[in-house]
Amino acid sequence: MEEVKLCECGCGKPTTISMKNCSRYGWVKGKPKRFIRGHAAWRGGKGKTSDGKYDLTYLPSHPRAAPHGYVLSHILEAEKALGKPLPIGVEVHHFDSKQLVICQDKLYHFLLHKRHRAFLSCGNVHWRKCRVCHKYDAIELLIGWKRNGRDGDSYAHRECDRLRRQLVA
Repeated sequence: MEEVKLCECGCGKPTTISMKNCSRYGWVKGKPKRFIRGHAAWRGGKGKTSDGKYDLTYLPSHPRAAPHGYVLSHILEAEKALGKPLPIGVEVHHFDSKQLVICQDKLYHFLLHKRHRAFLSCGNVHWRKCRVCHKYDAIELLIGWKRNGRDGDSYAHRECDRLRRQLVA
């Protein structure tokens, strides 16, 4: 009968059997490992995303949990504030840790980010960025293209676009 051992991180999941000896990790061939891969650095169910921007909480039973069992902490904060689970498809937009805004979907969330970047750069949320010179200007002074079926996704000044086409040709 194969020996069963639970992960020492406290998650309660069974570990795998070692296929080789490795003194660095304390593996003995044919014996259970101490930890499941990635669980050795258990920090009580708290962590960060790979880019380090967002906090994570280990809650594998949550409907929005990633395959590894972690949920973005700001989602849990928003659900706590609302007193109910967030509907699937909504995005939590956060300006800082004390202010949360719930967006109806990802497109609206991205629109908020685009308008916020414009406001920080030029002071006008309605202006758009030229894809060539990267300067913000009124939409009336730019030409726009459809990309992936969406209208006005990409903008450029007529002169900038003309110069870009000359360089490419």
